Amino acid sequence: MNNKLYLLLTLTCLPVIFFASQYASKFVLPTQDQAELLAIENCEFGVRVCVTSFQEQDILIATENSLTTDEPIQIRIATNTKEIAHQFARVELVLQGKTMYMGVVQTPLKLVEDVWQGELYIPFCTTEKMDWLLTANFFTHSGQQLQTNIEFQISHS
Repeated sequence: MNNKLYLLLTLTCLPVIFFASQYASKFVLPTQDQAELLAIENCEFGVRVCVTSFQEQDILIATENSLTTDEPIQIRIATNTKEIAHQFARVELVLQGKTMYMGVVQTPLKLVEDVWQGELYIPFCTTEKMDWLLTANFFTHSGQQLQTNIEFQISHS
Protein backbone atom coordinates (compact mmCIF):
# COMPACT_ATOMS: atom_id res chain seq x y z
CA MET A 1 0.00 0.00 0.00
CA ASN A 2 2.79 2.44 0.84
CA ASN A 3 4.47 1.91 -2.55
CA LYS A 4 1.24 2.78 -4.38
CA LEU A 5 0.81 5.91 -2.29
CA TYR A 6 4.39 7.03 -3.01
CA LEU A 7 3.92 6.35 -6.70
CA LEU A 8 0.67 8.35 -6.75
CA LEU A 9 2.30 11.27 -4.89
CA THR A 10 5.30 11.19 -7.22
CA LEU A 11 3.17 11.17 -10.36
CA THR A 12 1.10 14.03 -8.98
CA CYS A 13 3.97 16.19 -7.71
CA LEU A 14 6.41 15.87 -10.63
CA PRO A 15 4.21 17.69 -13.17
CA VAL A 16 3.48 20.43 -10.63
CA ILE A 17 7.19 20.92 -9.91
CA PHE A 18 8.01 20.90 -13.63
CA PHE A 19 5.43 23.55 -14.54
CA ALA A 20 6.28 25.65 -11.49
CA SER A 21 9.96 25.71 -12.44
CA GLN A 22 9.22 26.50 -16.09
CA TYR A 23 6.86 29.38 -15.39
CA ALA A 24 8.08 30.73 -12.04
CA SER A 25 9.77 33.73 -13.62
CA LYS A 26 6.48 34.87 -15.16
CA PHE A 27 5.01 35.26 -11.68
CA VAL A 28 8.05 36.70 -9.91
CA LEU A 29 9.41 39.16 -12.46
CA PRO A 30 7.71 42.34 -13.67
CA THR A 31 5.80 41.83 -16.89
CA GLN A 32 6.10 44.02 -19.95
CA ASP A 33 2.55 45.22 -19.24
CA GLN A 34 3.93 46.98 -16.16
CA ALA A 35 6.94 48.48 -17.92
CA GLU A 36 7.41 50.85 -20.82
CA LEU A 37 9.48 48.98 -23.40
CA LEU A 38 12.51 50.86 -24.73
CA ALA A 39 13.49 49.88 -28.27
CA ILE A 40 16.96 48.61 -28.96
CA GLU A 41 18.16 47.82 -32.48
CA ASN A 42 21.22 46.17 -34.03
CA CYS A 43 22.59 45.26 -30.65
CA GLU A 44 25.59 42.94 -30.63
CA PHE A 45 25.87 42.53 -26.88
CA GLY A 46 29.42 41.79 -25.80
CA VAL A 47 30.82 42.93 -29.16
CA ARG A 48 29.85 46.60 -29.31
CA VAL A 49 27.82 49.10 -27.32
CA CYS A 50 24.03 48.65 -27.40
CA VAL A 51 22.02 51.88 -27.55
CA THR A 52 18.48 52.69 -26.47
CA SER A 53 16.98 56.03 -25.49
CA PHE A 54 14.87 57.66 -22.77
CA GLN A 55 13.56 61.23 -22.94
CA GLU A 56 15.49 61.75 -26.18
CA GLN A 57 18.77 60.87 -24.46
CA ASP A 58 20.87 57.82 -25.31
CA ILE A 59 21.37 55.00 -22.83
CA LEU A 60 24.53 53.03 -23.65
CA ILE A 61 24.82 49.42 -22.47
CA ALA A 62 28.31 47.92 -22.71
CA THR A 63 30.45 45.09 -21.42
CA GLU A 64 34.01 45.62 -20.26
CA ASN A 65 35.13 42.04 -20.98
CA SER A 66 34.14 39.17 -23.27
CA LEU A 67 31.03 37.07 -22.75
CA THR A 68 32.02 33.95 -20.87
CA THR A 69 30.82 31.72 -18.08
CA ASP A 70 34.35 31.56 -16.63
CA GLU A 71 34.28 34.99 -15.02
CA PRO A 72 31.71 37.68 -14.25
CA ILE A 73 30.89 40.11 -17.03
CA GLN A 74 31.48 43.75 -16.14
CA ILE A 75 28.41 45.74 -17.25
CA ARG A 76 28.26 49.52 -17.60
CA ILE A 77 25.16 51.53 -18.42
CA ALA A 78 25.91 55.16 -19.20
CA THR A 79 23.81 58.08 -20.42
CA ASN A 80 24.49 61.26 -22.38
CA THR A 81 23.91 63.37 -19.31
CA LYS A 82 24.30 62.70 -15.62
CA GLU A 83 20.78 64.08 -15.06
CA ILE A 84 19.31 61.10 -16.92
CA ALA A 85 21.46 58.64 -14.95
CA HIS A 86 20.22 60.18 -11.68
CA GLN A 87 16.54 59.98 -12.75
CA PHE A 88 16.73 56.24 -12.07
CA ALA A 89 16.23 55.16 -8.47
CA ARG A 90 17.58 51.74 -9.36
CA VAL A 91 18.64 49.65 -12.33
CA GLU A 92 18.68 45.87 -12.41
CA LEU A 93 19.49 43.19 -14.94
CA VAL A 94 17.53 39.96 -15.28
CA LEU A 95 19.12 37.08 -17.20
CA GLN A 96 17.15 34.07 -18.43
CA GLY A 97 18.10 31.18 -20.69
CA LYS A 98 16.21 30.90 -23.97
CA THR A 99 17.64 27.63 -25.27
CA MET A 100 16.79 25.94 -21.99
CA TYR A 101 15.60 27.02 -18.57
CA MET A 102 18.60 27.90 -16.41
CA GLY A 103 16.85 29.79 -13.65
CA VAL A 104 16.64 33.55 -13.31
CA VAL A 105 19.70 35.63 -12.44
CA GLN A 106 18.88 39.09 -11.03
CA THR A 107 21.73 41.59 -10.82
CA PRO A 108 21.27 45.01 -9.21
CA LEU A 109 23.56 47.71 -10.55
CA LYS A 110 25.15 50.53 -8.55
CA LEU A 111 25.47 54.15 -9.60
CA VAL A 112 29.18 55.03 -9.53
CA GLU A 113 30.30 58.39 -10.90
CA ASP A 114 27.15 58.80 -13.04
CA VAL A 115 27.42 55.29 -14.54
CA TRP A 116 25.33 52.29 -13.52
CA GLN A 117 27.62 49.29 -13.19
CA GLY A 118 27.85 45.78 -11.85
CA GLU A 119 28.89 42.20 -12.48
CA LEU A 120 26.71 39.75 -14.37
CA TYR A 121 27.26 36.06 -13.69
CA ILE A 122 26.19 33.77 -16.52
CA PRO A 123 25.38 30.20 -15.44
CA PHE A 124 27.43 27.47 -17.08
CA CYS A 125 25.57 25.44 -19.68
CA THR A 126 26.70 22.13 -21.16
CA THR A 127 25.24 22.76 -24.61
CA GLU A 128 27.56 23.93 -27.38
CA LYS A 129 25.56 27.15 -27.88
CA MET A 130 23.21 28.87 -25.47
CA ASP A 131 20.81 31.71 -26.28
CA TRP A 132 20.12 34.19 -23.50
CA LEU A 133 17.67 37.02 -22.84
CA LEU A 134 19.00 39.92 -20.78
CA THR A 135 16.40 42.40 -19.57
CA ALA A 136 17.53 45.77 -18.23
CA ASN A 137 14.94 47.27 -15.88
CA PHE A 138 15.12 50.98 -15.08
CA PHE A 139 13.03 52.27 -12.15
CA THR A 140 12.57 56.05 -11.91
CA HIS A 141 12.12 57.92 -8.64
CA SER A 142 8.50 58.60 -9.65
CA GLY A 143 7.76 54.86 -9.85
CA GLN A 144 7.87 54.49 -13.63
CA GLN A 145 9.46 51.30 -14.91
CA LEU A 146 11.32 51.14 -18.22
CA GLN A 147 12.62 47.97 -19.79
CA THR A 148 14.80 46.89 -22.70
CA ASN A 149 15.54 43.35 -23.86
CA ILE A 150 18.83 42.13 -25.29
CA GLU A 151 19.23 38.70 -26.84
CA PHE A 152 22.68 37.18 -27.19
CA GLN A 153 24.42 33.84 -27.63
CA ILE A 154 27.39 32.22 -25.94
CA SER A 155 29.29 29.40 -27.64
CA HIS A 156 31.32 26.93 -25.64
CA SER A 157 34.37 25.35 -27.24
